[in-house]
Amino acid sequence: MTLKARLTWRFLLWLILFLGGMFLLYFLVMISLFGINIPGGENPYIGDVMRNMKKATVVEGEQVRLSEEGIRELERLSAWLQILDDQGEEVYRRGGPRELPRRYSPGSLQDSVALSDLHTWHGSVKGKKLTWILGIEENSLVRRAAESAAIRGNRVQLPDPIREEIRRSGGWIQVLDETGREVESYRRPASHPDRLTAGEVREALSRKGRSGYRFHYWHDRRNGRDWTWLLAEPAVEEEPLMEAYDRIELTYFPLWALVTVIIAFLFGHRLGSPILHMMNWLKNLSNGKLQEPKDKRGRPASRSGEGRLRRPYRVYREVIQSLDSLTGSLKQAEEARSRLEKSREEWITGVSHDLKTPLSSIKGYADLLATDRFQWSEAEVRQFAGNIREKSEYMERLLEDLGLTFRLKNEALPLKPQPVDAAELLRRSAIDLANNPRFENREMVLDVPEERVTYPLDAAWFKRALDNLIANAAIHNPPETRIRLTLEIRGEKEGLSYPGLLFRVEDNGRGMDAESVTRLFDRYYRGTRTGSEQGTGLGMAIARQLVEAHGGEIRVESQPGSGTRVEVLLPPKS
Repeated sequence: MTLKARLTWRFLLWLILFLGGMFLLYFLVMISLFGINIPGGENPYIGDVMRNMKKATVVEGEQVRLSEEGIRELERLSAWLQILDDQGEEVYRRGGPRELPRRYSPGSLQDSVALSDLHTWHGSVKGKKLTWILGIEENSLVRRAAESAAIRGNRVQLPDPIREEIRRSGGWIQVLDETGREVESYRRPASHPDRLTAGEVREALSRKGRSGYRFHYWHDRRNGRDWTWLLAEPAVEEEPLMEAYDRIELTYFPLWALVTVIIAFLFGHRLGSPILHMMNWLKNLSNGKLQEPKDKRGRPASRSGEGRLRRPYRVYREVIQSLDSLTGSLKQAEEARSRLEKSREEWITGVSHDLKTPLSSIKGYADLLATDRFQWSEAEVRQFAGNIREKSEYMERLLEDLGLTFRLKNEALPLKPQPVDAAELLRRSAIDLANNPRFENREMVLDVPEERVTYPLDAAWFKRALDNLIANAAIHNPPETRIRLTLEIRGEKEGLSYPGLLFRVEDNGRGMDAESVTRLFDRYYRGTRTGSEQGTGLGMAIARQLVEAHGGEIRVESQPGSGTRVEVLLPPKS
């Protein structure tokens, strides 16, 4: 997944979390302010209650009943339950008004549910289709008072436990006969009439606390007479709707603002902190501090203790990897620059010394020739001139090498490759070295194919590279060193005009350590010196540049005391 896609998904994720948090916060605020006000219950969810009633229903043949667990659940909720079969006939009842129908048609069941705020559930138990009707009583005390009271003629006797419960609730109760006349009361205030018409009962029930009480009623028929029971409880003043909304504003919106700030902080921390870290990283690089910013424990802030990217930084892993790569490249470049500067200073010092020595010799011989105190013979003059020419040639070679290496570096050296005999080219380099009086004590071994080996080369410049490699093996090794020159054909394939070639310069001299091998082809680097012979410090760099200009590469293998092997590989060409 690309960085753009990850940022998009991360933003959408935080947006979803934000909206989900807002919805959950709103839900919690509404629950805390208003609750799920189902009378008689402790905020039950009706769907769960109905499912529990179905699970608690026991079917045994044609008998349907409710388990003890279901009965306890009904009592806890102050609810009643009626169970119907598939014909609408009642097969079980627990509580409920006396006037509750024993049979329902589809239409009458719908009317009863709509008018009486009942709850229904339909399902089957052991293959028997049943319908559950649940009613939650608004106040069960009035029903229990009516059911437990003893009625004898016009006298109604309330049990003491009911009276105590009414007293603790702070309410009162009144019992009316069919004419609306009071036949019994308990703790009724004197201001309340002892006779009520049907309209006055209805008005009392509809006041909903405006008289200081909230009324509940129960109607039943016993001993051939109708009885009406009115239970009054101290009314809890309902909060006006506008005040409720004010409370919502005072509660929800500050919480909404707080959650918004928290989400924004987390979002900014998750996405913004890595950006600030990367900006500080770039600032470090611009100031020459080539390392990633570190935390208080001294480790990179983007990494965990195990070296893995921390979670907020994984979104930007391509950027982190690029910065890491850039830091490494800049470190390598800085180290290379430092090494180059050091080598340059060493080279300038060496070249200055090398130029000063032949200049001193030239000046000395010139002074000898110019003096009037001595009369030099023709042989002495010729000797002095020869020394002056030798020193001048050395200086000229030094300056030529310096110019050549910079031309190669800037790709300003035009090569003119032509098919040449590579074996003959290596043979001529070997002969030139063997004929050099300075290297007369070196043993030279040449191993080349007898047939003509043709390859497109700029003969002059490629021979210069071979000469430098061979001369390096001769200069930096003691007398009696054996130098073996080899040419092999590599990678010959059908359809190619020129096979690949391998030139090998191998000696059994003193060898080199790892640092010398690494720096062998650096400009200005001078390796081990033998006697008074000193190179210019550019020969091996020139050799590599010339080989690479021909599309080849150089490999070096060496161990101290085990000699050195230098291989030049040229690729096959069409």
